[in-house]
Amino acid sequence: MPDYDTKDELDQKSRVFSSTATIELKSGEIAIGISDKHGRRKDAEDQAAERAFKSIHSAMFPAESRDPIPAPSINTSQHSPDIRYKNLLQELLVKGRHALPQYDTPDVGNKHKPIYVSTVTVQLESGIQFTAKSDRHSTKKAAEMQAAQRAYDKICANDCQVVGS
Repeated sequence: MPDYDTKDELDQKSRVFSSTATIELKSGEIAIGISDKHGRRKDAEDQAAERAFKSIHSAMFPAESRDPIPAPSINTSQHSPDIRYKNLLQELLVKGRHALPQYDTPDVGNKHKPIYVSTVTVQLESGIQFTAKSDRHSTKKAAEMQAAQRAYDKICANDCQVVGS
């Protein structure tokens, strides 16, 4: 995880941010990325982190191109059990500086054969709030995972443009 040193200043009557991201590797080496000036703190920190990660990539793979490492592609229309949607949803919301998702997963079955239905509530920074509900599952984990997947799919319906805006 990068450490950020972000400064803000007035530049021709508008507030601008510049950031330095420092990443310490297990080997003891340090990677540093410095951003340009941006109108938003998040943009400055994102650029600084990207540049720090690129410098690590360049040091590890000098013969390869200097293009950014592509993000993993996730096709949410194929509901893979290997994708941890609770983690994806939380990372997406944290990156956009939104509140963490809240899960309500009551046991609606009997003691010997519990049935779980989960509802996740997501509150975006813009004030928009929505919920996503799972089908009935025999485990709490499966119910919460499906609710998280549905919330994630809802947010990313427009290529995740809602997050971070």
